[in-house]
Amino acid sequence: QVEHPVTEMITGIDLVKEQIFIAAGKKLSFSQKDLHINGHALECRIYAEDPGNNFLPSTGTLYEYSPPGGNGVRLDEGFSKGSIISVYYDPLISKLVCWAKDRKSSINKMLGALEEYKIAGVINNIDFLKKILKHKDFIGGDININFIADKMSAAENNHSSQKKDEHLTNIAAIFTAVLKENIPHANSNGHSSIISSNKWTDLLYE
Repeated sequence: QVEHPVTEMITGIDLVKEQIFIAAGKKLSFSQKDLHINGHALECRIYAEDPGNNFLPSTGTLYEYSPPGGNGVRLDEGFSKGSIISVYYDPLISKLVCWAKDRKSSINKMLGALEEYKIAGVINNIDFLKKILKHKDFIGGDININFIADKMSAAENNHSSQKKDEHLTNIAAIFTAVLKENIPHANSNGHSSIISSNKWTDLLYE
């Protein structure tokens, strides 16, 4: 099962562990009567890709990467801060899974988790995912395999301004990364001084 974390969050069963047991000739550790569904779970796949350009993969260095966390939030990651996303592999950054007591609560938790993400260095699909989660048809469960083609194309008309904002964010992130290396800068008196990288980081995410 590709999206096994969703099933694992609502059943408490580690499917990968069970598959390994079966491959080793062992039996399942549970029976059908032991299986119970609890609550609701959603998964978002965080990709380095451009939703406004036919989901073209985005390559580069993750100058900033700070994922969400908390109760009911599961994160399966493939990259970390400083990682390079190349053209040779799938640009899937992470799988974000959120669990709550019902669908509405799960959607709200997912939106909160997506807001917590801080990614710079590559274009990503987080804003696109948030638009889907806020769409009235998605909230109402009126979805099918043509949902993105039919409902979301108009939502990407602001692609140019989004790319501009992401470009400026990337520039600021590069400056932050440089400053964190404590490179000295000469002031007006010719003396060397260090600019606080924390101040730049705070400004970047205000």
